[in-house]
Amino acid sequence: PTQGDSFVSEYIKIIKLYTIAIGKDLDDIDIKVKFLCGLSPDNEKRVNEFGVKKPLTEIFEYLVKSSTDPK
Repeated sequence: PTQGDSFVSEYIKIIKLYTIAIGKDLDDIDIKVKFLCGLSPDNEKRVNEFGVKKPLTEIFEYLVKSSTDPK
């Protein structure tokens, strides 16, 4: 999955569904790598500044709070 033109909140939903579909959880390193590699360049930069070693749930929360997605 990739973010493409989707809002970050929608991309996070897609990643969560993908994770369930393949029988893994959000702590799995493969899921984190797929999420990070699929981010838009702007969001990838924001995650790098926030900290890529943080848990994926914290990264999700940070991106949603700091996004310009419509509420």
